[in-house]
Amino acid sequence: MKKKKKEKDIFRKQVFSMEAEPYDQHCIVVLNGKFEDAYKYLKRVKAKKSIIDAIEKDKEEYFNEGNYLGYVCPKLPVGFVMIIKVQSNWIETVKIVAHESMHLTYHIHRRTGMTLSTDSEEAYTYLMEKMIEKILRKIY
Repeated sequence: MKKKKKEKDIFRKQVFSMEAEPYDQHCIVVLNGKFEDAYKYLKRVKAKKSIIDAIEKDKEEYFNEGNYLGYVCPKLPVGFVMIIKVQSNWIETVKIVAHESMHLTYHIHRRTGMTLSTDSEEAYTYLMEKMIEKILRKIY
């Protein structure tokens, strides 16, 4: 008799780091949590002091939770934070992940000096595709 495959709890809180290769940029992704969870993760992994200091300097601004389904914080001196609230409808979740991944793609390329054009379109879409894949693999 075959063992039944354990179903993932898509609504559990997850915090993980995601590299935006090859751009030497990273993003802390929080699924079903808050910015404060990213802050705790950064402290636990002993992130650069400049990141922790920036958050601690403006905790009110960073920890002010809006009523959003997804959010990308581009204000940190290094890296980014993405918050995603997984929905019961997988299509809605994919829409949120794609939407926030586009914001993240824009901010990563902006930091590296690349603007969206016909010459850079493939770089934008490739990075966005990889980020969506990494996030959805964590959820599903």
